[in-house]
Amino acid sequence: MNSKELLQTINSAIDDAKSTGQTSVSIDGLKDYLSYLEDDLKDSDREHAIAIEDFKAANDRNIAHANNLAQSENEMFRSVITAGQAALKASLIINGGAALALLALLGKVWTGSEELSIAGDISGALIMFCTGVLYAAMATGGTYLCQFAYAKAWGFVGHALNILTAGFVFASYSMFYTGIHSAASTLAGI
Repeated sequence: MNSKELLQTINSAIDDAKSTGQTSVSIDGLKDYLSYLEDDLKDSDREHAIAIEDFKAANDRNIAHANNLAQSENEMFRSVITAGQAALKASLIINGGAALALLALLGKVWTGSEELSIAGDISGALIMFCTGVLYAAMATGGTYLCQFAYAKAWGFVGHALNILTAGFVFASYSMFYTGIHSAASTLAGI
């Protein structure tokens, strides 16, 4: 109860006494009434203090929950970044390694007595592996552009670049698969 409500309560009690025909108030009765109001104010202050503490506790819980969610989202984002980096590295390594292996094989074919016609057949697989490396490099650049878009709060652009970058990684894996299939078919015919 605030001071305005207290005065309204006292005025209301005086008006009630006046309406019953009383023209005077005993000092002991007034003192008892004010003591009653004081007790009521103490109870009201306690309730107010309890309400404030409940609010503070609820607010602290909400803040802790929001912090936990933010930390969880950050950890998930870090794990997605780590997985994406691993996928990019894998696509670069497998396509680049396959291209190097075919180049070494071609070097052996050209210096040896084996048929040179194999070189033409393997070059198709080499082109696929090199295209896979190119797609992986484009995906690496795409991750930079994606992060830049998210940093600038361009959510739609960042999302579109993220999908495009994932497409480049999958295209790189597809080039590896196609190149392996082509190289295996060529070498099986030897």
